[in-house]
Amino acid sequence: MCSDRNGQHPLGAIVCMKVGDKERLVRCERNQNITSWRVLSEGCPTAAVAPGQTARPDGAQNVRL
Repeated sequence: MCSDRNGQHPLGAIVCMKVGDKERLVRCERNQNITSWRVLSEGCPTAAVAPGQTARPDGAQNVRL
């Protein structure tokens, strides 16, 4: 398990972690019997919908991943 301010995550979990003013996509991994976060990319993926369209038929708002 890897820990962050939101709790614990199992090995293989991928989360968006904010450190200071930067966001990084990280994965929980084990290295020599110690769990740690491995940076996969700078920034985190987001989802968007073209202007004038809704993401869902019920009109729910877009959310950041």
